[in-house]
Amino acid sequence: MAGLLMGAVALLASWAPEVARASEAPGATGHGLQAAAPAALATGMRRLVPNLVTMAAHAEADGAWLQALDAALGEADDAVRQAYRGRTEALFAGDEGLTGAGEVALAWLKRADAHVADRAIPWARRAVEGAERPAEGERRRGAPAIEVTREALLEAWRGSDGQERRLLEVARRLGRQGPMRAAVEALAAHLTASSRARAELEVALASGLAALVADVRPRPRTTGVHVDADGYYASPDTLWRDDPSPALTADEAGALLAAAGQGAEALEAWLRARTSPLPEYQALVEATERYAKLCAAGGWAPLPVPRVKRGAAWTDAEAIEAVQRRLALEGFWEGEPTGVFDEATVAALGRYRAARHLPKKKTWDEEVAAELNVPCEDRLAVLRLNVRRWRHSARTDEKTFVMVNIPGFRARFVADGETRVSKRVVVGAGTSYWDAERKRRIFRNATPILHDYISQVVVNPSWTLPNRVIRNEIKPKMAKDPEYLEKNRYVIKQGASGQEIFVQLPGPGNALGTVKMLFPNSESVYMHDTNRPGFFNYPRRDFSHGCVRVHEAMEFAHTLLDHDAKGRAEGVPSLGRLKTLARKDSERTFWYPIQAPIPVFLEYYTASVGRDGVVLFHPDVYDYDKATLGSGGGAR
Repeated sequence: MAGLLMGAVALLASWAPEVARASEAPGATGHGLQAAAPAALATGMRRLVPNLVTMAAHAEADGAWLQALDAALGEADDAVRQAYRGRTEALFAGDEGLTGAGEVALAWLKRADAHVADRAIPWARRAVEGAERPAEGERRRGAPAIEVTREALLEAWRGSDGQERRLLEVARRLGRQGPMRAAVEALAAHLTASSRARAELEVALASGLAALVADVRPRPRTTGVHVDADGYYASPDTLWRDDPSPALTADEAGALLAAAGQGAEALEAWLRARTSPLPEYQALVEATERYAKLCAAGGWAPLPVPRVKRGAAWTDAEAIEAVQRRLALEGFWEGEPTGVFDEATVAALGRYRAARHLPKKKTWDEEVAAELNVPCEDRLAVLRLNVRRWRHSARTDEKTFVMVNIPGFRARFVADGETRVSKRVVVGAGTSYWDAERKRRIFRNATPILHDYISQVVVNPSWTLPNRVIRNEIKPKMAKDPEYLEKNRYVIKQGASGQEIFVQLPGPGNALGTVKMLFPNSESVYMHDTNRPGFFNYPRRDFSHGCVRVHEAMEFAHTLLDHDAKGRAEGVPSLGRLKTLARKDSERTFWYPIQAPIPVFLEYYTASVGRDGVVLFHPDVYDYDKATLGSGGGAR
């Protein structure tokens, strides 16, 4: 309003020099203007009619914004309502459109679905719809040409004598009578409706951000081993499904609005600080966006499943082009389809097979066709599921750690933010049985989801067998072959409470191979070498009793020791020396403590993103996806 008033005074001054001179005198907006010539005043004020219409309409719509904001906040939750208490200015939806903070808020809410922020999605839709309506300034039209008589103008001027804001009073008087009335009423109605629309957009953006932050802020798992109430290894989805994220408090909502009040950059930084900093999470969010767009565009049609394998002799150009187009949708084929089953096509299929844990082959067959035919919606559901899981990762801001993705069959050691070594692993077998008494499927050898610290490397280890292995495997073999223990270098020792303990001696044939990496935990799970390295050649590698077998484990272990020894004088044996100790001294075990224990995370993600941005989908080894999504979801 003040801007309109000053603009009117400026226009009046530029039109009538006499009025300009009078306006420069003390009290120009009041008594000083009485000195102006009546004719010049009337002529100049006729030019002000559009401004006067606007001023009168604003005067009549005065308070509409606060009333509209109060009404819109009726749909918001208590925290957001409390945060707006005492605020009169819009933070997100300005007179002429979105503010800088509003643009940031809208951009984040457009990604609410990719973040799987369920509570924010309805608000996001309302915000997007509201932001797409033309802004008030874009809709506003100039006041129509209105003839206001000189007498009416002078009467309004004289009647406003003594008023502090004289031009505003003139506008009010003119707006109550004559041909200006209809124009004022129309513009006042528009301003009131615009205030309603702006207030609804303001509250949608604020409420949407509050809901999004509540849903996406990390809530790391704090237990060492993730089990259910009965003590069985639990699905990672119980973390978000059984314990929904709490809504923002009034203080948190207030902090959100305070950040918005500081501008776009401050709000962007505030929001980023409340989402997971882990790059895996951000990559999955981006992948979810890509697949959502793919699905919205129709996804992909099923490809015909071949009855026999097709290789270099395959010449059906139309069918080959369909395969190439299908591979291109997920980033495995570049350029135009050729319709030729050439080396480029074989290579693209090879990359796809690797990304889906299929056997290495150079053919088009039933197996790869079935995988390509998993519906887009199922792939998207798995991505969304894994986005949720990452918010509950036990990892927080560690720069040095060991990460094992159980379904991905891979372990990597990250030191100071850089991957030092990454190896294939074998995890607990995905075989299961139905327990009728407990009415649940039991995965006897599953690798647990856990978090601990690697504190020792043991070269040439012995193996103390778990009771379930003794009961289910060793004793049946002993019954068939009385010399089984001796042949496989097992000895029986007596525990402190008199129980039998089966131990396999160090050396050749030991199931743990040449090295193990210990992180004390209640499940007696650790990372180790193996005497059966052939399993590392399989694309799906779930064959162990629950521990994590590491390919080239001695190299992995030495990298941990080497990192731990940096900055200390004593150092560690070379990799070659460790291999020699394990090879030559079959009866002796060597223990190497890690002075600064290294965090280790065993977690369960059935989707991840490769360095090239291609999405990798991993086998649902323990049916955790299936339990949450049902029989679909691309689970195998």
